[in-house]
Amino acid sequence: MELAAGVFVFVFKRGKLLESPAYVGFIDAVKLFFKNYVNFKGRSTRSEFWFWTLANFIVNAAVTAVAAKILSATPSVLLLVWQIATLVPGLALFVRRLHDIGKEWFWILLPLICFVPIILGLFFDISIQFGGTLFLIGLSALLGFTIAKSGPDNKWGAKPSKKE
Repeated sequence: MELAAGVFVFVFKRGKLLESPAYVGFIDAVKLFFKNYVNFKGRSTRSEFWFWTLANFIVNAAVTAVAAKILSATPSVLLLVWQIATLVPGLALFVRRLHDIGKEWFWILLPLICFVPIILGLFFDISIQFGGTLFLIGLSALLGFTIAKSGPDNKWGAKPSKKE
């Protein structure tokens, strides 16, 4: 089924695992993002992850600029629609990125787990600074996972090759 979303046109193929080559360019990363919309299996490389992150940043900036200047409106509604539309595929991309370095999906929860002391600090005599520090450590670990090189072959697939 073909769907148009702004300037993006993509084809969703059910049941077909779309492999990621070792390096993808900007346009290919965006295409892979939408083709693997709800695919939580397989692997995604650094270039695929970071080029999508850049594309998402550009779309957010453009929507904000258009809403503020041309529409004279608060961009929050337009941004909310975009962010809701890309939330699940963004999580899927992150999970596939974790798979690429040999980590399970639940590592994505690390900052949330580290956030627990902050919540507890609101109700009990626990230092909120300690919780904030743990939260930043969790975010730093996830950042480290996203910049790590692809791991060897694992249960989520073969190491992406430069041939593709």
